[in-house]
Amino acid sequence: GCPLTCNLEAYECFLRGLEFFAHRTASSNAQAREMFERAIALDPDFAAAYARLGRACMIDWTYQWDTSPTLPKQVETLARRAVELDDMLPGAHQTLAYVHLARKEFDQAVTEAERATALDPNDADSCVTLAEVLSCAGFSPRALDLVQKAMQLDPHYPPSYLFALGQVHYLNHSYEEALTAFRRVLTRNPEHERAYFFIAVILYELGQQEEALAALAAGQHLLTQRLVFRAPARVEGGEGGLHIDRGDGLALLPEGAEQRHQSQIGRAHV
Repeated sequence: GCPLTCNLEAYECFLRGLEFFAHRTASSNAQAREMFERAIALDPDFAAAYARLGRACMIDWTYQWDTSPTLPKQVETLARRAVELDDMLPGAHQTLAYVHLARKEFDQAVTEAERATALDPNDADSCVTLAEVLSCAGFSPRALDLVQKAMQLDPHYPPSYLFALGQVHYLNHSYEEALTAFRRVLTRNPEHERAYFFIAVILYELGQQEEALAALAAGQHLLTQRLVFRAPARVEGGEGGLHIDRGDGLALLPEGAEQRHQSQIGRAHV
């Protein structure tokens, strides 16, 4: 059989989409979505393109680069279409895992992520997906092994792997290691505002308030540049840690941090 698709033009669009997808910026993610949509138009049975389009849409929703209220449902439709077309495709189960994670359906998310790694234990993206799901579900020690395995499998890993590494270290209370990982994210992707917010929280916990506020300001500058958010962030320090209230009721940091800081920080990882 043909790997992924027999349509060479569709496959070329898919590969270009993967390149854009790895950058994790609003503009590159929009380009990735366009490429995956073109691939699907050229081959309506291209399961991997559906799966990656779903991931790109999920990132847009998580980072609020696209605030369409129908987007979460669209992601689920794409993920289930990918599974329908090829139930043996790890990427299809990765996307479905993130759909469940966004709904805080942790058992289902773990099941889908485990399915992805079972299909291909040496697929780096599957390892990272399972790591992020497990860290949200409270199994951070195992998650660290998975992220490190992914980095070994793909020595040219994207910045998102470093971000996942930082999250896992953070949830393991390894703050210095987490700080190093998030700073490495910014060397690869200076526009990664979530890395700035994690850095801000960690620095605050380490007693470096001025540095924390500087990191927060840098992250907020990226937000205002994109003109997506209607309200400025408010920062308050207290016994519970650094409270970051963006002002519109939406989350800035992931689920595990919310449970530990009593802050508004709860969207899923992608």
